[in-house]
Parts: sequence; C-alpha cells; structure tokens
Amino acid sequence: MDSISSYDLVPYESYPFAHLHPARLAATAQLRGMPPPPVHTARVLDLGCGSGGHVIALAGFYPQMKLVGVDLAAGQIEQGNARIRELGLRNVSLHAGNLAVGLPEGALMSSQGFHHQFDYILCQGVYYVVPEAVRSGIWKLLQMHLAPSGIAHISFNTYPGWKLREVAQDFAQFHAAPESPGAAQEQRVREGLAQIAALSPLHAQGLTAGYGLSLRAEAQLASQSLPGLLFHEFLSGDNQPLYFQQMNQAAQAAGFFYLCEAGLPDAWPARVGVAGQPLYALAAGNALKFEQYLDFAMARTYRNSLWVRPEVANRVQNALNTWPDQALHGLQLPADLSLGQSGTDAQAAFLTAQGTSFQVPVAQAGILHALVKKPSQTLWMSATSLLDAFPDCAALLHECVLRGLVGAWHEPPSLSMLKPLEAPAWLRLEALRQASRYLPTIWHQAVGLSVQDRQLLAACDGQISAQSLMQRDASWQSKLVLFERQGWIRPAQ
Repeated sequence: MDSISSYDLVPYESYPFAHLHPARLAATAQLRGMPPPPVHTARVLDLGCGSGGHVIALAGFYPQMKLVGVDLAAGQIEQGNARIRELGLRNVSLHAGNLAVGLPEGALMSSQGFHHQFDYILCQGVYYVVPEAVRSGIWKLLQMHLAPSGIAHISFNTYPGWKLREVAQDFAQFHAAPESPGAAQEQRVREGLAQIAALSPLHAQGLTAGYGLSLRAEAQLASQSLPGLLFHEFLSGDNQPLYFQQMNQAAQAAGFFYLCEAGLPDAWPARVGVAGQPLYALAAGNALKFEQYLDFAMARTYRNSLWVRPEVANRVQNALNTWPDQALHGLQLPADLSLGQSGTDAQAAFLTAQGTSFQVPVAQAGILHALVKKPSQTLWMSATSLLDAFPDCAALLHECVLRGLVGAWHEPPSLSMLKPLEAPAWLRLEALRQASRYLPTIWHQAVGLSVQDRQLLAACDGQISAQSLMQRDASWQSKLVLFERQGWIRPAQ
C-alpha cells in the first residue's frame, strides 16, 4: 500500500506534542550549553504534520511565530487548513507534498518572507516508516532550510529494543485480516495479542525467560495505542528501526551533529545513575558511543533526537554527565507541583503534574514549595528569582529539573495581553468546534472537555464577570481553577 493511500485511509490522530514545544526544546538546548533560537518569534517547520495538531496549537498561543506544516496525506492537510480558517489563525499554513522532492511550492511561498530558513524543524513519527528516498530527502531539507543556529528534531524507532517488539509486529502481520485495513484490523490485532500473551508462560527457562512478560507488555501497549499507530508501526510494512550508531552516521554524512534527546530527563546522560560509569568506561569517554552502549544496556525502543549544524556543535560542551548549573538562569519553571501527603519531619513529599512522586529534605523544600500552583498565581516562575531567594538550594533545583521532576521552559506563552477571565479568541472558537476532540493547553497537552465546560470556556471573553458565569453554572469556581491551570484564561485579579 503506497504512503498516500495508507495515511489517508488510516490517519493518525493529530495532537500537540509537549516534548516538541519550541520553548521546551530551547530550554533543553540552553541546559546543554547551547544558545537556543528565539521562541516567541520562532520559525517552525513540521515535517509529517498530519492535520496540524502540533503547529496549530503553537500558532494560537504564539501569534508572532511563523509555522509551516508539510504532509503527504492531502486529506489530512485539507482538514487542518479548514480548522485554521475556522480559528482565524494567520501565522500557520499546511501543505501537501512529498518530502523526497523537497518542500512543496506552497510551503516555499509561505516561508519566502524569512528566506525559507527555520529555527526549529520537527520530524515526528516519519523517518522510520518511509522509504530511503524520503529519508535522504529529509536530510536535504535540513541542509537547505535549517537556520545556522537552528535545532532539528527527528524521532525514530531504534534497536535493540525494537528487536523485542518485532515479535509482536510479526504476530500482527500473521494474525491480521488483510482484507480489512483500518480500525477493524487494528482491533483484531489487539485482541489477538491479548489472547496469545495470556497463553504464554511467565516462567520459561533459559533464552526464553521473560518472553511471556514481554508479550504481556506488548498487549498492554496495543490496548492503549492511538488509532492508526498499530497499523503504521506493525502492519504497513514500512517500519525500519535503526541503531543510534546508524542514525548518527547518516546525520554526520549530511553534516549534522547530535545534541541530545528532546525531553528531560532523557536528554541527561547521568539519568542512568550507577550504570553510567561502567558505560562511560566502555565508551572510552566518547559521548556518541556512550549513547549506543546506553541503548544496548536499556533496550531502548524509541528516540527523539536533536541535531545541529557543526558551528553550533563546536560551542556545546561535550560533557557526558555534567551540565552547567548557571544554564538554569533565565529559564521559566512551570508551577505544576502538588503537595504530597506522605511527608515526614525530615522529608517533604511532592507530586508532579505527571504523577511522579518524590521527597526532598525539609530544610531544602522551600524552593519547591514556591513552585506549588495556587489559584490566581502565575503559571511560571523565574528560575533566576528562585535561585536568588534560595541560594543554598541551587543543586537541588538543578537536579529536579534534569530529572524531569520540575519542567523547564524558555520563553513560555503569555496571557498578559488578555483581560481577567478572558480566553484567547481562537481558543474560544476551538471550544465550540464540533470537530474538536480535545483542547490544547498552554502546556501543549490535549485535554478533553464536556460540552457544558466548552460552552463555559467560550463565554470567557473578558467582558463577563465571575458572578454572571456562576449564575449559568454553580460549579464555576472549580471550573475557574481548572481553566487557569490549563492556561486557557487569564486569572482574575
């Protein structure tokens, strides 16, 4: 099945990807020692954009950004452009085209005002499911269109972890009914994986030890997968995982150098703890070899890798496990912690917005208490201000950021131009769109809302008081807190 018919027949649901938000990529680059491209005025190219779920949300929250999306599936591009027109966004455009032959004419016209140069080029979920001609085309696009100080992202399925997953892939191709591609075929695979996994022994000996557990894990992943994912990764026949070493060789041949992974803590080599030193020894101090040894040790299945030009790479510190503490200055930290309930006299407990719990000494907990979100408090706090207020806790804050316990953003979106209790106009329109299955948050996440809550959000135009809204919905106070936390409205003064 060719790529055009397969992606129009079985489309991916198009979502915002929080780990690929330019403000987060810029923060990771700064922590790595690289001066990042600007965010508020960034020029962003999304290769394989689907119907534009990632770039459309960015365009709404960052009106000064210039965003261009390209995808082979013309049907999804048409859907995305219809949504853009409905929302009245003028800083984003989507174009149908084959990446093997370069940017389509419409994308070139949309970017001619900035000489077809992009600060951030994103390629999510494409590189490993396309022919070699398209892979080569992607590198050529980066050569031609990545700004000198820009950051390129390419995700890919990777070995050795995918060698374990290939058992489930082989089963899917054996078990699927070829005459019914799409949702029915995916459901047959989900059910079959669950059945075969339940029949596999959990306590096999020798080389087959752990086989049953592995199949059970695959069945669990399949049961939770987004529509279209199983088809394109297991059934389309195009999935081609790579070892990191192979990907790095392709990048270097095209003139690009590996920076790090896109998201913290995955970007931080020291995340592996005590396993780090033996792996460093195997790598003989070579950071790129370390990455490959790490994949062998941890059976990694997927990478979100960042690539830069040589002139940028030469300025980045090539340390395996040391990131500069001073790089925190100037970053903004999301106020997304919650107080835990299991603290002791010696330890304070915290819970991240992602559900990760952790404890720190009570004597050092003040810097994290400051990040606990309260109603009508800012959504972000300055890392510099926190470090000034708690100078003895710099190492703790640095560790929490690198471990992903506290987020880090560079130039996050602002609601300062809105009135109190006002949601951006495009977001109010999105809330009322019948085709919308989710609303993008200021954190670049997809959240579903009831029809009643959507109507309430759409009423937040800055002209109506909280009292008036409470007359419409007695639960307004709790909705206000929800809307504020998601960055949908400017908090009441």
